[in-house]
Amino acid sequence: MSSPPITASALSFAAIDVETANDARASICEIGVSLVIDARTVETRTWRCRPPQGVDTFGTRQIRTHGITADDVAGKPRFEQVWPAVAQFIGDLPLVAHNRSFDVSALRQACALDNLPLPHLETGCTMLWSRSLHAELPNHTLATLSAFFGVDLDKHHHAGEDARACAQILIALNHANGAHYSLAELAVHAGRPLDRLDNDGLPITGISIVDVGRRIGTLTLTGNPVTEILDGRSAVLVGRMTTLTRAAATTLAAQFGAAITNKVTAATDLLILGSRASTPADTQRLHAAHLARAAGRRIDVLTELELLKITSSLPLN
Repeated sequence: MSSPPITASALSFAAIDVETANDARASICEIGVSLVIDARTVETRTWRCRPPQGVDTFGTRQIRTHGITADDVAGKPRFEQVWPAVAQFIGDLPLVAHNRSFDVSALRQACALDNLPLPHLETGCTMLWSRSLHAELPNHTLATLSAFFGVDLDKHHHAGEDARACAQILIALNHANGAHYSLAELAVHAGRPLDRLDNDGLPITGISIVDVGRRIGTLTLTGNPVTEILDGRSAVLVGRMTTLTRAAATTLAAQFGAAITNKVTAATDLLILGSRASTPADTQRLHAAHLARAAGRRIDVLTELELLKITSSLPLN
């Protein structure tokens, strides 16, 4: 069954879906992208790849979900070799995913591990928009929305198929809610704004005043970066995480020897920065860190993706 006929729209975007090899979101083993120009799907492509080194084992649960095994990608290029072709295919189109937080964080983490730049693209989420615009549905999974809008979903958890279904769902969703001319207009209508893909973990709104200590450039470190940076540290999380929850970041840092506290104390010697705007509590933490710095204390600064970078190559057991 095809999606509903669409008229009077110039909606253009790229829908993306990724499949991962294990619980590490950076472990991308398949990428699907479906291009939509003027509210019409024009092409869908799928790339299989070996995940980045260090996160390239395959978990039983993931294999059961998508059916991809280590043998299936044994002769494929690494993610770092595939991603430039994917980015070129997407071009400068806005990027949409179903459950954006998963796919976007997977791309951010995989690119961070392989030292690859992210394109300057805006991103949106069909799951969030459908929740806002069709709250009457029992849930907003890809399968439910495909059935609701009459979109074929023959091979669920195949990246290309899921990307194509996501694209068709968004076309139908837009048509059913006013046929907005652009993705940005639809996002505003749904009350769920677009976000930037290339938000690479560096401080932005609300955190940009951070200069309380040495920025740790993990890519230039020698020796054991975990020992140099995390072990024995008293750290405070500042700002909202984009690729990790605060609980997950706390657990990850603690796993490698850092003690996480909610306040800047006399023992604090490290800030771990999320890349999203800070809360009033974060502003207080920054103020306390500035005061400590002014008093001669050294407090180093580590970004969220730097935290992932230095911990991902080590076993997390």
